[in-house]
Formats: sequence, C-alpha cells, structure tokens
Amino acid sequence: MEFSLNTFSLVLFVSAIVSAIVAIPAYQRRKVPGATVMFWIAVALTFWSITYGIENLNPSLDWHKFWTLVQFISIPFIPVFWLIFAIQYTQQNKAPSLAKMAPLFIVPASAVLMAWTNELHHLFWSDMQTVMLSGVSMLSVEFGPYFNFYAIYSYTAIFIGIFFFSRHA
Repeated sequence: MEFSLNTFSLVLFVSAIVSAIVAIPAYQRRKVPGATVMFWIAVALTFWSITYGIENLNPSLDWHKFWTLVQFISIPFIPVFWLIFAIQYTQQNKAPSLAKMAPLFIVPASAVLMAWTNELHHLFWSDMQTVMLSGVSMLSVEFGPYFNFYAIYSYTAIFIGIFFFSRHA
C-alpha cells in the first residue's frame, strides 16, 4: 500500500492537534454552561481531522471510501453539537436539558446509518471516484437525495446556532 504525506493531510493533522488542545480546558470546565458540548465539538472535530488526513495519505478509491465512512462517525453530529452549544451558552439557566434535545440527534444518527449502508441504496452518495488535486488524491462524490436532506438539516442547525449567538451579542 502506497502512503504519501502531503500538505493537505499535514494541515488536517495540525488542525486535529488544535482541536484536541481546545477539548482539554472544555473538559476541565465541564460544569460551565456549554463546556461539555464544546468538549464534544472539539472531540468530533479532532476525530474528523485525523480521519480526513489519513484518507488523503493513499490514492486508492477503496481507501478513500473506507476513511470517508469512518469520518461519518463524527461529522453529522457536529452541527447539532454546535446548535446545543449555542442554546446552552446563550440561554444558560433556561436552556432545555440534553434529554429534551436528544431528538435533534435523530437525523445525524440516520446519516451515519445511511452512509454506512450506502452500497445497498446509493441514497447518500450516488457515485465516488478519486481525482488528483495539486498532486493529492482526493475523493470526488455525487451526492444522493438523503445526503441533500442531511445537508439542509445540518446547515439549518448551524444557522440557528449563529442566530442565537447574534441575538445574544
């Protein structure tokens, strides 16, 4: 198997280190409103950065597909973590409990399931192939209808989180 460290992977590995560093004080201050969710955001970003960096170390399509699936263990949850962080940080004493916000995780959990079973239905990705970009083998995908639904849900969660912060500023 051919591995090649490249600038893109290196930047992702540095990003993972930065995210891991952010996770440490967030965990230490987990009693502060929003800190526990910030910890999980940092952990998910660390995981994503490491796995995306690993994905781009090898040019084979099977390698890229596998590591893309591994990335999708954490990616779908980041927008919901962001939204919950925004709610907890801006509404501190009146924020709903995590148990009440648990339904927000249904779409991300289903996105993980759809990604890992994609070969059965192709509703998440309809096609995947590798392309060379600045000497790095990258995955090029055509998104399926469920991915589009998941993307709309994710961007909505992000924008609502931004809205909460903008109202709080």
